[in-house]
Amino acid sequence: MTDLTTDAIVICRQMSKQHRKGEIEINALKRVDLQLAKGQMVAVTGPSGSGKSTLLNMIGLLDQPSAGTLELFNQRCESMTPSERQKMRRKYLGFIFQNFNLLPVLNAVENVELSLYGFPLSKSQIRKQALEMLEKVGLLNRAYHFPKELSGGQQQRVGIARALVHSPQLVMADEPTANLDTKTATEIVGLMRGLAHEQKTTFLISTHDPRLIKGMDRQITLTDGVLLS
Repeated sequence: MTDLTTDAIVICRQMSKQHRKGEIEINALKRVDLQLAKGQMVAVTGPSGSGKSTLLNMIGLLDQPSAGTLELFNQRCESMTPSERQKMRRKYLGFIFQNFNLLPVLNAVENVELSLYGFPLSKSQIRKQALEMLEKVGLLNRAYHFPKELSGGQQQRVGIARALVHSPQLVMADEPTANLDTKTATEIVGLMRGLAHEQKTTFLISTHDPRLIKGMDRQITLTDGVLLS
């Protein structure tokens, strides 16, 4: 495994994941060695069923490895309790989804504010921070619009604002441009890249989209749970 210096915020060593389906054991990840550096934009590519989502779930602390070790921000994670994993996700991680996952009964700024609940902030501080983040993604003039009143690209911008408003060190994105047209997808890639470099945030992005891969600092490929590159 290549050493990436002290900027490595994610270190996977021989990380594996098995699922059982009846009597059949499925090896979703096989002895993955991987390091991610601070501020990198990394694309995870590979065919459907190759283990991309499993890798994101492991590193995003949504699931636990069956074997091997996972270290995030100098902390060993594979034996953490559910409460410890939740605290780490809230403090360090952000998530961007293919289908946006905005709550339809909340407007844009209220959706962004969700990521700030639980932090020692007043209501006015939460609103101010959420509005500032919407301004960064170019949606301040849509702050009080509901998801149904926004285009797909605008909804994804709200999703990005929600993922980044608490200044996470690592953002996991699952096919974030899959439902967007070429022009909007290109804008979203540029937006994420600018925010990654401005905030020194690491992005780990599962994608099949060549428009997105072109804008990455690094590409890794999974096939049948094996990390090829």
